[in-house]
Amino acid sequence: LEHIHDAQAFLEAVLYHLKPSGWLFINVPALNLLWSEYDLLQNHFRRYSRTMMQQALQGHMLAIHDMRYWGFCLLPLGIMRKLLISNNTSPEIILEKGFKMPNDWLNTCFLTIMRLETTLMKKPLLGTSLMTTAVKVASSVE
Repeated sequence: LEHIHDAQAFLEAVLYHLKPSGWLFINVPALNLLWSEYDLLQNHFRRYSRTMMQQALQGHMLAIHDMRYWGFCLLPLGIMRKLLISNNTSPEIILEKGFKMPNDWLNTCFLTIMRLETTLMKKPLLGTSLMTTAVKVASSVE
């Protein structure tokens, strides 16, 4: 959804093809606080909060089953990326360094921390991403 300019029209098209009681899974970048040049270069139109996602899904015959942030331990990295990437940095460097760990050791550390996070924090208060699951409700006309 973050890559789609008209998210409402896109959702309508997706839901047209989703059968009643069908599941919809959406994972999007979260928190406008983390918005940076990296998002623009990734062709993102927005980052989502829980409220924004609820508003986007409202009126689409969907029952939200679950909505949770994830990537809590990545928040410091997202903030650092935003602060380190300036408008003076070339797009190539922003894309190259925007989501790449500097070395394998650090990557292993963060993977371990993420495993701990997903085990210990089932529903963190915040995170770098927002995962939503919803079910299409059968309309009375179908």
